[in-house]
Formats: sequence, structure tokens, C-alpha cells
Amino acid sequence: MEDIAEQQASDTLTVVVTKNEPTPLRFVSAKSVYDAKKKLKASVPVTITRQTKRQKKKTPKKNQSNGKVRKIVKKSEQGSDSDELTADVEVSSNCQSETDETEEGCETDNNELVPCDVSYQTLENIDYHLINSTNALVFIPFHTCIYIKGHFNVNVLNGSAEILGYTLEEDAEKTYSIYSPRGYSLLCIRSIRKKGPANKSLFLALQKIGLECDENLLKSKSSSNTILLLQSQNCRIVDYINRLFPSNILRWEPCAPPNWDQEEQNAYEDMCSKLDSSLILRGATFRARFYEQPDIWKTITQQFLDLVSSKEYFRLLFCGGKGVGKSTILRYTVNRLLKECGSVLVLDFDPGQPEFVPSGCVSATLVSTPLLGPNFTHLQESLHCYFVGDVDITVDPNRYIQSCTRLINDCRMQPKLMNTPMIINTMGFTTGIGLDVMLDVIRLSQPTHIIQLKSASSRRNFPAMLEHSYVMQHPPSIWMTDVTTNTLPEYSFEAISSAAENKEEQRSVEQWGFRASELRNIGLVSYFSRLSTGAEWTLTDAVPYKMSWKNLAVCVSTESVEPALTMAALNGSLVALCVLDAETGASVARYQAAGYPTILSRAMPVMPCLGYAVVRAVDYTNHLIYVICPEAIDRISRVNCLVLGSIHLPNTMLLDTPCALRKQHASGHGPKSRVPYVTFGPSASQPICLPFKKYNPLFTVRGRNQV
Repeated sequence: MEDIAEQQASDTLTVVVTKNEPTPLRFVSAKSVYDAKKKLKASVPVTITRQTKRQKKKTPKKNQSNGKVRKIVKKSEQGSDSDELTADVEVSSNCQSETDETEEGCETDNNELVPCDVSYQTLENIDYHLINSTNALVFIPFHTCIYIKGHFNVNVLNGSAEILGYTLEEDAEKTYSIYSPRGYSLLCIRSIRKKGPANKSLFLALQKIGLECDENLLKSKSSSNTILLLQSQNCRIVDYINRLFPSNILRWEPCAPPNWDQEEQNAYEDMCSKLDSSLILRGATFRARFYEQPDIWKTITQQFLDLVSSKEYFRLLFCGGKGVGKSTILRYTVNRLLKECGSVLVLDFDPGQPEFVPSGCVSATLVSTPLLGPNFTHLQESLHCYFVGDVDITVDPNRYIQSCTRLINDCRMQPKLMNTPMIINTMGFTTGIGLDVMLDVIRLSQPTHIIQLKSASSRRNFPAMLEHSYVMQHPPSIWMTDVTTNTLPEYSFEAISSAAENKEEQRSVEQWGFRASELRNIGLVSYFSRLSTGAEWTLTDAVPYKMSWKNLAVCVSTESVEPALTMAALNGSLVALCVLDAETGASVARYQAAGYPTILSRAMPVMPCLGYAVVRAVDYTNHLIYVICPEAIDRISRVNCLVLGSIHLPNTMLLDTPCALRKQHASGHGPKSRVPYVTFGPSASQPICLPFKKYNPLFTVRGRNQV
């Protein structure tokens, strides 16, 4: 920073910064986000407006009902009171203003910034009322927001709130589950001024759900605040994930701003710890990525809301490279559409990071509830699902294309689905085979609209904009030989910049990010957590289903295994539960021997998938297979084929010791082993199933490969 000139204003400090490098795009208005490149080329001084350092004003504690009201007020050097501070907050409203153009986050001692939301001011302080050890009231002034990390249930008692594009309406009996974990952009809660008078029956609404609060306090806050009831969440998904992963994914972290006095910090963090969630205010030192919601998202989705209102249904396809925010804008769009049409059909063609099923599948899901968290928090039963066998489509592009074709045809067979707004999710594979497959997916799905997300890095982008003329210039790939459609209707195309990228976040991406394989592991852990019965539950505590070999086919799609060893290969493995129809089964090479199930060749056919299961044991004497699966018995009864693909259980699930053994080991008695079928140590990182000549750095000594 070269020159800094400080100019004293009435209640703000204007800092004129002259330097060559651009300011983070995260802290300017949505309009300037998309004009940022033009503005930065001009190399003019940037004016940043932020609040002056406010002196703390100690206020006496007020005992209200059976809780405590904490109101943290920071008074400016000019002596402005809390009413003036509230007025300053309300200036940064939903409408565009001059202060929105120059809004910046609050810089901390560690150079980490908690951002101001694009069109809502992030709170510097917050009023709250801790009712008991599991419930708290939070008062958020209209047109402001707070960021959250953790998980909780929320009821809107007064006003409205918006999360990920979904508006939480005032309803004391309606509970929403919110998930904002580490490794994803932390969500924000926006306070929206509702139309009409304030809720005058807040006290009665709390009494209906068995809680009490001072009635005068509620009345005084209802006219200018959204009032939220936050409840700590008892969630088996969270319990299982927190135990298996050492990283703090969904638990609370200290988040009180460091410039508060110690008493205020202790009281605030006590409330957050009881909710097991962090409410992040402006000025907090919090190393994280934060959710951004550009104004252009609202403009685009409004077009589709207008189409729904006029009974014109559409097929919207999102495309772009890895990490540009396709999943986030998909959730935002689904949430906005749900308010208008009640349900949205999502075709998910990304087997690596699917939205509603574990990885390895393409699926069609009818969504009718808001998506208020990442994918692993809202896994659900799909209408149609096909097992691809691998997250890498280059292993067998033909199987992937055929699976997508079957999925689309299944949806077309149901006219009701075709009259439902459809959103299509795609992979982030942008070059080589990925581009060819993307063009094939466009031909197959025949979208009416395509939105392409552009990255600042050219390596993440497609070679060109996927407009209609570009797609038609390229012939179908060799994997489209069995597809009869050769026409592609005109579609509307729009390219927007990614909101998931900025320079400030790159410094913390390693600490606050997960590799793709880790995200897939979290999804599988979430899937099997539906079997959980308590905080200490392990996979070995689940009661398995028993399946007879009779009329059952098995397939190992990744390796050539001798028929006599196929059942041993399945034992202790993750398998896909598939349905093999008679016509498809007749066209597949198979091995049939007395005393064994039907063993299909490695060339796995395209089959519907009903879920995943772990083969717990194989009974060779009685010809039985025991599987652990969270699916219902009516779905399990339809399964007639088990497929071992490239999707594997996380090591943390296999090494999760049963509670009884942990207690015995802690007391000094009992075996020190873990669970059956598992080894750990050096051999666990180098399984014997790896290809013999595959390069391995552990086997490289002094520059010479030893095989």
C-alpha cells in the first residue's frame, strides 16, 4: 500500500488506497463483480468505506424470563448511539446505493476478511437471548445478514429469512434444517422485511412449542428485526461424520470478534457452543470461504420463474469447469423455483460429485424440499438411477453415454415429468473426451436454455462457448451410434462469470477445502449413516439382509477375476444394487457353475441402480450373501445383480472399531484388533490389487524404478 490519506467524516472513515493490484471482488457490489475487469484496467484509486473503530459501551445485564439478553453495542468516537448504528446498517439495503459500490469487509489482524454480503450488510454485533441449553432467539435487523458454520434447526418467528435463494417464511411451527460445513462456502442468513405488520403473537407462538420468553422483549424487537429460533440439532449424519473425520467439518468454532472484551466473548461463544454452530459477525477472525450471491443469479432465475408462471416449461442445463460453482447455482435455482412450482426435476449427469445419490451413478430426482446445505446433507431416493461403475468416464465413455440415454428415455416415458421444470447438472470435464461427451449430453437432453459458468483460469474452461452453432459444427461422437436423434433445437445461451473464485480465497483454499475423493467419501458416510442408531454406532452394529444365490447375478467390472474367486472378491466390498432384466441379461456373456451364482463378464451392461450395500459375509455352505444396506426392504427385494465397481468404502468406515471393543481396549482387556476383513499399517496404503507395473513413489529408489 503506497499512499493512505485518512479523512474524518461524521461516523465513517474514508480510506483512499492507491495501488496497482485490484481489491478483492468479494467485497464490492454485484454489479461491479461483472464489470470488474473493465474497472481494474483503468488503474484508478479505489475508495473503500468502512466503519470507524467503535468504542465498546458497557450496558447493564438485563434478566429476562429464564434467560439472559446480551446486546453488544459499539459506540463510535463521535458518540453515536445504538439507534444510529441500526440506521447505518439499514442504509445498505437490498436496493443499489453508492455505499454498495464501495463496501468492504472488516480486515483482521491475520489479514483474513469476513465479507460484507453483496447486497446486505454483515452485522458487526447481534442481539440474542439464550432460552435454555438447546434453544436461543436471534434478532437480525432487516436488510442485514450473518454467516454461519455448523448445523442447527431454525424457526422463523417474525419477518422472513433467505438462505441459498430459499425464503423461510414466518411460521413458528415450520422447522428447517441448516447445514454449513467446513470445506464448502459458508452460508449466510439474510434478514428480509416482510410485507404487512409485525407478528403480535410471538409469545403465544413460543408457548405452543413449549418455550417462554419475556413478552415485552419480543414486542420491542418485532418491528425492526427478523426473529429466529435456533435449536441445537441431534443429527445422526453429523454424529457419524464428526466421529469418522478428524477435521472439524460441522462443529462450532470460536467466532467472537477479538476486539470485544472477555466477558462478551465468553457469553457469545457459550451460546454458539450450546447450539454447536458459529454465528460469524463482521470483524471476526475466521479463516474460511464465504458464500457469494451475485445479483445476476436473481435476474436469471426470475426469467425462469416467469416461464413457470406462464405455464411454459423449460430444460435448463448448467455447464462449466471444475470448481466454478455449478452445484451452488443449481441449489440456488432449485430453491427459488420451489416457491413457485412446488417441485423440480433434476437430471444429474455428474457421477463424480452427484447432488442426490452417492458417487458412481447418473440419476433423475424430483426435488420438493429446499436444499439448505451441500449434497451429502440431502441425499434422497431418485426416480431413476443408473450405475456407471466409475467416477472417471474415460474408463468407459460408451457406458456413460448409454446410461444418460436410458435415463432421459425413462423420464420421457412419464409425461408428468416432462411438464415439470427440469435442471440438468453436468461434469466439470472440459477437454478431450470431456468436451465430446459434453456435446453428446447436450444433444441427448435437448435443453431450452444453457448457462455456462466461466472461470478466470482458461484451463478450467471449455475451448469455446457452447452455443448452438458451435455444437452443430461438431458431429456426434463414436459413442452415439445407437442414438437415433440427430437434431438439436435452438436454445437460449448465456455465459456468466464464476462467483466461486477470487484471489483472497486462494490463500485459505488448502485449509478450507477437500479433495474430490474426500467429498465422495463424505457422501458415502452420509449415505450409510441412515442406519445409525446412536453416536457410537459403527457399520458392524448394523443388522444385515440375507440374500440367496438363487436367481442372483454378480459382476466385477474393474478387474478380470477367475469365477472361483469372484465371491471372495465381493466379500467385504462395496457393491451396487442393480436390476438386470431378462432381455439385457440374455445378451451378456456369463459363467454358470453348480454351487455358484450367475457370474457376468467384465463388460457390465447398463442397469438401473437402487443403491449401495456392503457385503458383510458370504456363506458358501448355504449359498447366502449377507449385505448391509440403508435401503428399504421393498427396494432390496427387487435387486437381482450385485456389481463391484471402482467405488470403494472409505478407510475410516472400515477401521471404525465397535463400541464394545473400544471399551474393552480402554480398560486393558480384550483383543487389540479392529474389525474383520481389514488390515492397517503400511500394507493398507498399498493394496495388492494395484496394477503390477503402475508407478509408485514408494518403490522408487535413487531414481530407478523397482518393480
